[in-house]
This record gives sequence, C-alpha cells and structure tokens, in this order.
Amino acid sequence: MGSVSTIVGDFLPGLPGSHPQYWRALTAACDQAEPPFGQAGYGELFRREAMDLDWLARLLILNAQKEADGSRQLWAFAGRIADPDCREQVRAHAVDESRHASFYISLLQLAFPQSFTPEEVEALHGISPGFKAGDAVDLTDPSDDDLVLDELIQMNIGEIRTLINQLLMRPVLSLVCPDQNAARLLRLFDSLSNDEVRHIAYTADLIESRGKAERTAELMRLRLDEFSDITRRELGGAQIEAAFD
Repeated sequence: MGSVSTIVGDFLPGLPGSHPQYWRALTAACDQAEPPFGQAGYGELFRREAMDLDWLARLLILNAQKEADGSRQLWAFAGRIADPDCREQVRAHAVDESRHASFYISLLQLAFPQSFTPEEVEALHGISPGFKAGDAVDLTDPSDDDLVLDELIQMNIGEIRTLINQLLMRPVLSLVCPDQNAARLLRLFDSLSNDEVRHIAYTADLIESRGKAERTAELMRLRLDEFSDITRRELGGAQIEAAFD
C-alpha cells in the first residue's frame, strides 16, 4: 500500500495540477505525519484480522452503520450550507451514503449467504436512513464559511480512508464469497469505489474553490491527525503502534 497522497493521485491523476492548493495541503499534511491508513502496516493488520470470518462479517455491518450515520450527518450539514450548488452536492452525497449502507449489507449477504436469515438481512437493510434523490433537506441557520471549509476537509479525508478500506476488503471478500455470488459482489465494490473517488473529487473541488490556502493547510493537518488518532483507537492502540514500528 502506498501513501495516502499516492493512492489519491493514482485514482485522480489530474488532481495535483487542477487543484494545487488542495494538493499542497494534503501532501504537506501526509509528509508531516503519514496517517496509519496510508501505511503498509495497516493493510497487514487488516489482512491478519480478516482471517477471522466472524470479524469480517461484523466489519461489514459496522461499515453499514457508519455509512448510515454519515448519511444523516451530511443531510444535516447540507441544511446548514447557504450556497445552493454546494448544498446540492452535499445532499446528493448523503443520498449516496444512505445507499451505501444497504450495499454493505448486500455484500454481507453475498459473502456469507448461509449465515443470516432473510428476516435478519431485511432488518439489517433497515440501518440505512433511506434518503432518495428527490428528497429535500430542511434549511436551518447557515454555517459560516470557515466551518463549511472545515467540514468539507473532514469529509474529504473520511472518503479517502473509506476508499482505502474498500481496497483492502475487496480481495479478502472475493476469496470467501461463493463463486455464484462473486460477479455481483465485485460489481458492488466497483460501484462503491467509483462513488468514493467521485466524493473525493467534488470535495477537493469545493475546498479548492474557497481559495483559503493557509487555512486549508492548517485544517488539513489538524483533521488528518484526528483521523489518525481515531484509526488507532478503532484498531487498538498498542496493536496498531506495534504494526508501524
């Protein structure tokens, strides 16, 4: 696994040239302290944990829950954005995340078809908030520009981390998935990854368009450090630190 900026550059090769302010902020933050999810030890730790198929199944349910929670947070954020174009892009992102919550349950069903009853699968699909393309957000008091920039940067980093997690999950789930379900599982992963790349691109565009180079760089360092801390806590402090020594 390469560094975070290398992975983003591989999927969006035009980004460094078209979004120089954003790209400088991201690469400088990674150079200062490469986050765990951009290091080889992260992938190695994931693959070791994934040998426990119960853990892997629980991870898919956890990802569904995270996508559902993220969808609700984006929906609320969209209602605080004064600019209608930015608001619509975030609203559409919330709809995508709502759909992704169900995608992870579909991946669970495809990879472990004998492990859950139809009733259990139906209940798990209920994790998604069910936002649809035609749904409208409720507008509230708008956030100031600095808060919007901050939330966009957090969204961008979160989408990068999610893409990396999907890249790690894909080959593992492909191995455990029954042959008759493999093609559909891979199509779902392709859809998920394409959406994550699109989300990285549009949030980078919105960050770049604000033209606040110094504040962008400051927030990118701060939020990347916070995502690193969150990742270490999720994986277990001592274990994750040992993986990167």
